[in-house]
Amino acid sequence: MALRILTVCTGNICRSPIAQRLLQQQLPIAGLTVLSVGVRAIEGQPMTESGLEVARRVGVEEPESHRARQLRAQDVTAADLILTLDRTHRRRVAKLVPNASRRTFTVREFGALVTSMSILKVRSSVADQPYPATAALQLALLKRGMQPRPQHQEDYDVIDPYGRAFEVYEQAAGELVPAIEMITGYFTDAVDWR
Repeated sequence: MALRILTVCTGNICRSPIAQRLLQQQLPIAGLTVLSVGVRAIEGQPMTESGLEVARRVGVEEPESHRARQLRAQDVTAADLILTLDRTHRRRVAKLVPNASRRTFTVREFGALVTSMSILKVRSSVADQPYPATAALQLALLKRGMQPRPQHQEDYDVIDPYGRAFEVYEQAAGELVPAIEMITGYFTDAVDWR
């Protein structure tokens, strides 16, 4: 059973493509599918120039091949995990497909959740599972709401850099990349691919 992850931002030309590509590149899961979409995407639009530059700086391979896609109910329904870039996107996903809310998180929220889990307990729980990555995800979903809350809810958001100075793109990457590393670290450690 392949793991399917959906990343969601506004236009699908800055943040969610970077999240998508980093997850694809850093998660050695057989059959992994990662898609990115936008809640207000213009189909076929490439990443912004600043988005491309930041993507390259954080290690995204061939970011210029990305083309924007609009959020669709079938993408949400097909996903095992939906990672949004801020809380407004999370609400849009839940409104579009209400039963997806239990598997929809902001990327920083999910990073905080999996970081709070005991990796040794997770490993022992998934060790004999035929699809350990999927089993690790199910364990994380059961922990929803149990992780420590940030002092400010906006700490779960990744700032939207679109139309802003390059420094804001760098800030967005600085908020996004550590969360992606927490998530990829969780799955890698849980399944013990070493």
